[in-house]
Amino acid sequence: MLGERTKENSFPARWQSHTFRWKNYIEAFSKEEYTIYALDAPAHGLSGGNYINLPLYSRVIEHFINQVHPLHAVISHSFGSFAMLYTFYRMPHLPVERLVITGTPGEANDFMEFYRNVLGLSTYTMKAVLNYLEQIIHHPPEFFSAARFAAAVPVRGLIIHDEKDEETPYQYAKAIHEAWKESHLITTTGLGHNLKSREVIVRVMDFVKERETSSKADAAG
Repeated sequence: MLGERTKENSFPARWQSHTFRWKNYIEAFSKEEYTIYALDAPAHGLSGGNYINLPLYSRVIEHFINQVHPLHAVISHSFGSFAMLYTFYRMPHLPVERLVITGTPGEANDFMEFYRNVLGLSTYTMKAVLNYLEQIIHHPPEFFSAARFAAAVPVRGLIIHDEKDEETPYQYAKAIHEAWKESHLITTTGLGHNLKSREVIVRVMDFVKERETSSKADAAG
């Protein structure tokens, strides 16, 4: 969602939402220092399309980054965070200096079980759905694991997750943190999945701006 002045840009991503969710972040960052982009996921907000899946979302992210790179920071939420981790897994040399992920899902199998229960799908129907999906995305659902993808991310990262998140269990944030060597985990309480809080915005801003502070300190030394 953010880009540091001149050529350094970034953007947010999220699921079941649109770019307006980033309004408070956009207002918090100085427009004189940062160029700010917001990206609607496929079939969300102002983006076209009738469906979304992880490989498709990742290709959209890749295309966007190729248009506006190099990026200083990317801030993402929920399914957008999952997509960012997968994009780094596919492209370890993605021109992004740091990544913030918030409320991140952990396993694609969770989505499958959720829809199976909600729709009351039979074992036969579920098998047909899984076979079809594998033809489309070329991998079984268990391949899509946030912790697996996070292990391939080479840049510094910030993970923010609420311990009572009812949509994306906190255990996945811990697994991602353990797999991602260059990450820092911030745990919140009572903010739920959406993580709407001024304190969260401040922590994200501090992380994004940290490089500038470090650079000034190095120069002074």
